[in-house]
Amino acid sequence: MEIIEELSLLIESKYPLIFFQNYEEKRAEEIIIEVARIRNSPLFIWSATTGLFQTDIGNPIYNTNAPLSALANIYKLEALYLLKDFHHYIKEPLIARKLVDLSYIFSQTKGAVIFSSPTLDIPPELEEQIVKIELKLPLEEELLKIVTKTVRTLRKEKDFLINLDEENLSELVRNLKGLTLMEAERAVSRVILEDRKLNKEDVRNILNAKREIIEREGIIEYFNPEDTLGTIGGMDNLKRWLAKRKGAFTKDAKALGLRPPKGILLIGIQGCGKSLIAKSIAKEWGLPLLKLDPGKIYDKYLGESEKSFYRVTHLAESLSPVIMWIDEIEKGFSYSSSGSEDSGVSQRIFGAFLSWLQEKEKPVFVVATANDISALPSELLRKGRFDEIFFVDLPTEVEREEIFKIQLKKREQIPDDLNLKRLAQATDGFSGAEIEQAIISALYSVLSTSGKLTTEVIEQEIRETKPLSVTMKERIQQLREWAKERTVPAR
Repeated sequence: MEIIEELSLLIESKYPLIFFQNYEEKRAEEIIIEVARIRNSPLFIWSATTGLFQTDIGNPIYNTNAPLSALANIYKLEALYLLKDFHHYIKEPLIARKLVDLSYIFSQTKGAVIFSSPTLDIPPELEEQIVKIELKLPLEEELLKIVTKTVRTLRKEKDFLINLDEENLSELVRNLKGLTLMEAERAVSRVILEDRKLNKEDVRNILNAKREIIEREGIIEYFNPEDTLGTIGGMDNLKRWLAKRKGAFTKDAKALGLRPPKGILLIGIQGCGKSLIAKSIAKEWGLPLLKLDPGKIYDKYLGESEKSFYRVTHLAESLSPVIMWIDEIEKGFSYSSSGSEDSGVSQRIFGAFLSWLQEKEKPVFVVATANDISALPSELLRKGRFDEIFFVDLPTEVEREEIFKIQLKKREQIPDDLNLKRLAQATDGFSGAEIEQAIISALYSVLSTSGKLTTEVIEQEIRETKPLSVTMKERIQQLREWAKERTVPAR
């Protein structure tokens, strides 16, 4: 059902208060104007700056800038009322009471109050009266229209060359997914005006422009990973699990009645490849990768944290199928991240994240990593949140030898006389990251002495390294004991 039909149905069904959740105020307003036109209903729009005004008349009603004054005038006419940014006021006791009274009146008419904002913290007394409807980010059909409209508009002002076949155009439109209509319009305008052309090269340029837009707020990073699962030493158990699910987002999987997998939680020792796994899954499955820094969701301004969380999940779903990598999840999504110091914001965000993780229908595969089990809330580990919880331990001797091969090959350094088995034995208790660092240090030694990379040079760096298995011995043992009955070994 299209959003216009859905909104009309709610009004026709006499829902008096409607929360129209969106990240695009202008687009949401245009939709509501169209609904009012179809229904032949008067439409009033309110904001704190303009006050309440009727769209086909234009002049604001006197002294209605204050939200309570605006609500007092809403009683007077059966109409549709669009209230912007009302999340700042809805929890005030007098306003909440006024809205409860208003809901009883409007439930007997075909009028409705529509709240338009990215977030709305609904007070308990209004939970039964308010119904939520969500404006998703634009689909490819809408994005194609905005590309066409932007090209036509720019052509009236400037001359430029268009050289796109149908396949290139389709790919360009797909690359705009995840942006609002306004962001898409600006991205297309930018790539055209940069060189007065719209051609095959701009398909890639659009992707770069999108990455800048997505990363602008500093919460999400957009990756094009290069590493495959083959660049990870060992972890055969995890690799087999992932290989089985590589086709999980295909039509064949859907035909078998399979729902998209939710994701995995990787718990383990630092430096053992948890982050690399997230990047490798995206490359192996041919999907985009979003990295979320959960700590950056939180904002000191009221309502902004919820707005950021909504934006992140909305973005991920619009780009689906996609991999969402949440690094060190315990630092951001914890029930007690900030306790009572943030007026319950962290608890609301954590609760919203758990609900989204459990209920999401779109193919967003979450790869969450964690190092500190003491900070992991039990709710996050409950069955149904993730498809599986894996424990990533220190590599075995065989895996360490494989890691040496991978790291040396990566740097095009594979001397025939290197004794990799001896190096693997010498690095008992080393993580993959510590092995990599030993190789890097050995190469710097070679550089400074104009010497040759030998087994002995690397062994010298190994002897000078104190691995985490030594410096954090007790903590690692505690982690292993905890993981025994709660997780599946990745190795």
